[in-house]
Amino acid sequence: MEKADVQPQSVQADSLTKSNKLMNAMELQQLCSCGRGERVMFVCVKTSCPNHTKQPLYCIECSDDEPSAHDHKVKPITFQT
Repeated sequence: MEKADVQPQSVQADSLTKSNKLMNAMELQQLCSCGRGERVMFVCVKTSCPNHTKQPLYCIECSDDEPSAHDHKVKPITFQT
């Protein structure tokens, strides 16, 4: 029984470490080109998107903009941890 209690705690500690690394990496991201002061969170991987070359990385505000929004689902930037 003690063995089961130890394993979930160590898994949870590993997850928190990865979460902390992700949050730290997000804080270091560049500001979005839209000028609103938001950090980029998403990457445009759809080459046919009208904003693919103009704005390959974009913030949450730009993901909601109409009609200039990216014409696809958002894809979060992923980081190696």
